Amino acid sequence: MDHEFKRPRLPASGIAYIFYRNLAGEKLKYAGIRTIVVNKSGVENTFDFPMDSLEIVNSYYPRVEKAALSIGKSDFTALGSQFNPAFDTAKKAVMLSNIAKLQPEYGPVKMVLPAGFAFYEADGSIRLHIAAAVVREKQNHPFSVDVDLSSPGDRIEMLNYEY
Repeated sequence: MDHEFKRPRLPASGIAYIFYRNLAGEKLKYAGIRTIVVNKSGVENTFDFPMDSLEIVNSYYPRVEKAALSIGKSDFTALGSQFNPAFDTAKKAVMLSNIAKLQPEYGPVKMVLPAGFAFYEADGSIRLHIAAAVVREKQNHPFSVDVDLSSPGDRIEMLNYEY
């Protein structure tokens, strides 16, 4: 791995998720997926990802793609509607404006590739952070979406141009 991640669990989870997505009917043969990430110094980090966690990520991953594609199409109305209604309206407006300013620099979205995930707790609920790499015509960039697992529908809690 050329890039040194501060949190090697993130790329390890991305590897596990990509493997999981490609298993198709063989998923029942596995209890989980183990990944080993070796950094430039030769230090190994081993991570285990249970199949049920990977299935949860798989069920929420379309939200990441939908948000990235809305950005790629400059459809900020659609993107704004994807946020949890409780998200601060003023903050959302500033975020969408800042994203719109970057559009000419990055160009249209070609594809969205999984980069990793992490579960965490916030405000008394379990959330899922899903990171992706957005491949664009002019310049690629990292992208992440956070979702509240208890939130109904296909809402997102946060969106970032970073992992």
